[in-house]
Amino acid sequence: MLKYSRAIIFLTVLIFIFSTLEIFAEDIFLLDSSYTGGYIQFVSDDINNFFKVDSEKEYPSVNIFDGNVKTCWVCGSFKKNNNASLYIFLPSNYFHGNSLLNICTGCGYNKAFYLKNARPLKFKMSLYVAFSRAGAVTETGREYEIFPYSENRFLVLKDSFAIQTFYLDFDAKKTDEFLKKCKTKIDFKPEVEGYILKLSVLKIAEGNYYDDVCISELFLNDRFLTTACGKREKPVKISISTNEKTLVVLYDSGMKRKLSAEKGKIFQILDIAPNKRYLLLSMLPEKSEGRCETKKLFVDLCEMKVLNNEFKRQTGILVNDIMGFEKKGKKVFAVCVNSEVELP
Repeated sequence: MLKYSRAIIFLTVLIFIFSTLEIFAEDIFLLDSSYTGGYIQFVSDDINNFFKVDSEKEYPSVNIFDGNVKTCWVCGSFKKNNNASLYIFLPSNYFHGNSLLNICTGCGYNKAFYLKNARPLKFKMSLYVAFSRAGAVTETGREYEIFPYSENRFLVLKDSFAIQTFYLDFDAKKTDEFLKKCKTKIDFKPEVEGYILKLSVLKIAEGNYYDDVCISELFLNDRFLTTACGKREKPVKISISTNEKTLVVLYDSGMKRKLSAEKGKIFQILDIAPNKRYLLLSMLPEKSEGRCETKKLFVDLCEMKVLNNEFKRQTGILVNDIMGFEKKGKKVFAVCVNSEVELP
């Protein structure tokens, strides 16, 4: 009985010690989102010169945020196993919605180069709460005070030339509570607060020709991409056939492609993206009385491919929730019911 009492006392003391441990902060500098075309704040371990982020090395980390799978970041060497870690900023409410992470590993130029280069198969994800005070900014970025979250996650990827999507299953209630707790540890009112996600390479597939470890693209649920690598035909005329059952697209090369509606259905064009790459179609019953159920199709005009499933997987948003397209500056967005999604 005495032994059990001592064990209980010992466990109680341990629990008390761990519950009262002080949380210590670290500092980290993230590059301004202007380096990624306004997309995201980030930094990687292999950046030495914050004024030459995109030219310091031939394949810099900024490449994985450019919305182009044909470019890549060489994060290290397969033989040396010296791969740099990546840090990205997440808004404080990110875990309350479709907290998705999309990644295309390897060299995305084409399938041959994907196999020629090494590519990550497993990442460790570490989470930090981040606070930045007013004035903690420079011409290149912002400094944050960060506190490590106790739980880690792991991404295990298929060795596949594709964009793979993962749900960041950090519990929103727990991360919110940790953020509030850490906020009591700082001596300033934060101008910016949120989370920083660190990705570290744990396992790599060897390339059959090059030693470089490549990552082509990384993005959240507010962007949509494909791995289409062929020559993109430019649509010059987009129309619906007279019987409304076929989408017809004429390209600058003279090529013509068609997309047929399901049996008993007809098409209506709802909107065409300003860059003429995407089309929002409505497919509805050919004969109907009164209110009828319709289905929207998200079509890549350059590939003449319906991308409803891919859009839902990468963004967590149903295509039926797309209202139309909008151009802001040089970027094109799919305007959805509660959000916007950037399109390449």
